[in-house]
Amino acid sequence: MIPFFRKIRKTLADDNKPIKYLRYAVGEIVLVVIGILIALQLNIANELRQERKVELNLLNDIKSDLIESQKNIKETYGYNQDQIGQLKYLATYVSKDLPYTAELDTIFGEFPTWTSPYLTYTSYETLKSKGVDFIKNDVLKAKITNIYESDFANLINDWDKWVWNINQDIVMPFFAENIRSDLENSSFAIPNDFETLKKDEKFLNTLSLIIKVRSFGVTKCLKIDKKLDTLIGDINKELDSRNFKK
Repeated sequence: MIPFFRKIRKTLADDNKPIKYLRYAVGEIVLVVIGILIALQLNIANELRQERKVELNLLNDIKSDLIESQKNIKETYGYNQDQIGQLKYLATYVSKDLPYTAELDTIFGEFPTWTSPYLTYTSYETLKSKGVDFIKNDVLKAKITNIYESDFANLINDWDKWVWNINQDIVMPFFAENIRSDLENSSFAIPNDFETLKKDEKFLNTLSLIIKVRSFGVTKCLKIDKKLDTLIGDINKELDSRNFKK
């Protein structure tokens, strides 16, 4: 189009028609400006499409990480819940003043152990590097931020560290003094004197503390598991609504 107007401009100039030439020249300038604006709009639209594509890819990656984290939380819940059951059984066994049997070897062997949650943060760290506002759905953005910055952080920094500190300061010293690990099978351990241990207030206090702290963690895992079900479902709805599949 621009060459066409240039040809007209030349003809008008040759015909010595400056006013008409000026009109056409102005028209040509307007068309060039419009062309530039259209090009800019197309470029902006393309950039927005690319950003949305990155956003949706990131949401899909976050969903995958949350699924992996949820799997680990379920395993953490399952293992610790099983241990709580065994420790409660030991507490009942002691309260009934029953004699020691080999079935307690496993319970004493796992006395100082627990399962920590290992959560996946890779995609969330990528989101933070881009800025959480990169996710345009404000409700979804808030839920993702909350699960990582509040729920996950609380599970790891509060509960798991709490268990660790109690284990290092109370459980392990007591274990080392009163219970001997089986050298042939690390899963087994036997108290030095079970009859004395049954009457030891420190042992009973330690046992009840372990049960309480691990029960607290199990409760938190259950709550987070339910929140993850909801959040993963919300992400799927967002991806489906924008026809994104990976």
